[in-house]
Amino acid sequence: MITLPNILSNFTTSRVCPEIIVNGLSVSSTTVNPGDVFLATKGLRVDGFDYIDEAKSRGATAIIADWDGDLETTQKFYEYQGKLGIPIIGVIGLTQNISCLASRFYSEPSKKINVMAVTGTNGKTTCAQLYTQLLNKLFERDNILGKCGYIGTLGAALSYGEEDNDQLNSDLTLTTPNAVSLQKYLYQFSSSNYKHVALEASSHGLDQYRLSGVEIDTAIFTNLSRDHLDYHATMQDYAASKMKLFKEHKIRFAVVNIDDDYGRKIYDSIEPSIEAISYSLSNLAADIHCKNFELVADGIIADVVTPWGLMKVNSSLLGKFNLYNLLAVVSAYMMSLSNQNQDDLDSISEIIPQLKAPVGRMEVISNYENGGPRVIIDYAHTPDALENSLVALRSHCRESLWLVFGCGGDRDKGKRSQMGQIAEKYADHIILTNDNPRTESQERIIEDVKQNLIGAVEVEYDRSSAISLAITSAESSDTVIIAGKGHENYQLIGSKRYFFSDKLKAQEMLSKAFPNKDSSRSLAS
Repeated sequence: MITLPNILSNFTTSRVCPEIIVNGLSVSSTTVNPGDVFLATKGLRVDGFDYIDEAKSRGATAIIADWDGDLETTQKFYEYQGKLGIPIIGVIGLTQNISCLASRFYSEPSKKINVMAVTGTNGKTTCAQLYTQLLNKLFERDNILGKCGYIGTLGAALSYGEEDNDQLNSDLTLTTPNAVSLQKYLYQFSSSNYKHVALEASSHGLDQYRLSGVEIDTAIFTNLSRDHLDYHATMQDYAASKMKLFKEHKIRFAVVNIDDDYGRKIYDSIEPSIEAISYSLSNLAADIHCKNFELVADGIIADVVTPWGLMKVNSSLLGKFNLYNLLAVVSAYMMSLSNQNQDDLDSISEIIPQLKAPVGRMEVISNYENGGPRVIIDYAHTPDALENSLVALRSHCRESLWLVFGCGGDRDKGKRSQMGQIAEKYADHIILTNDNPRTESQERIIEDVKQNLIGAVEVEYDRSSAISLAITSAESSDTVIIAGKGHENYQLIGSKRYFFSDKLKAQEMLSKAFPNKDSSRSLAS
């Protein structure tokens, strides 16, 4: 039984905390249940204090609000609680400490489970998913380390697999959940006897202190390229948010890509108390690097040098970026072992061919079946990710490479022309379409993408029609990549959210144009 004094001990509060039993915590007035405490934080756009009446009407028994320690706000709280009829307790630094409060409510779950957090512009989802798969397959085969769960872009799941229905939440709206939800998921994992969790740490999540109450064992940095500048304003601010994972958390191990400029800065700045390991594709100074590697038609072959011996990699994943992801995951896993040796590397080598690409990440919907083109769904929505995907596919194309993509509205406008130029450089045919235009003019977005293009491109604003056009226009030996949304099953147009799935639309179109085909495979299968 958790009470308010339990949760708020050692925090500076505007009043003495009453002995109220807390059934739950909520950061949104719309999700308050009877007996919950509502956390009225000041956000970027709204102040939670404006919603305390709604929270009370839904059964909140107390309000915890942001407090600066001033008498004026203290008086405001006392006056309002007289009208409201439930206690209002001001807490200094509430926003920065919600994760810590939630951790106390859920009995500090991250102390009972090893958390691997991965951050970077690209590769977070793939690394977290591959890590989850690796640990679970090793546990199933050898009964070592324990089961691993996953929290990230694709949801929160107790395990990973095509047949797995063990989902806590398969439709998270944030890469890193809000601080309360994150602690709740960690609690559910620990209560289910899980020993590990792979967690995607977004720049927003780090900047907004969603992970401040999470004890992180191992942190991975993948890379940094342009993204989210509508939020961070500058690349320096964006990089600083990623750095928080390594500077503001008492991590034991750091795994860093030193082929990345920002990665080298992070690696060089890591405190001596943290055991750091670097990885690279070719830098011989890196702790883990490739002696040689080859991108073959069906995947990746590599000989990898590690501090513990030589490891062979044979993977059906495509592209250099997935080799980077594999090196990061292998490094994180090896660091988690109390004793590392060649036998451990050999065990990993046997499992790697079984690891699958995450949903919506270079996912093959059609692979030249029944006379149709190869069709691939990919989440690539940044300049760097789009370039990596197109470069990876170029070597696998029999003939022409078709690209369907767009850019989001009300977001970083500077990357649009960059993505247009990358598309023109690597794709043979480009169809520009809507991504999530939100409240911005779809015509304006497309013009921004086109502004530096030399050649002609097709424009089809309706994404469904654009996908159909690409599939029916492509020759049987061509490759079509539909980029930008990946696993997402919606479009944001105006102020409304509409159901839409690139995968389902592609499958529908393929079944009409090329009937009786196998329409759901992965490059990693």
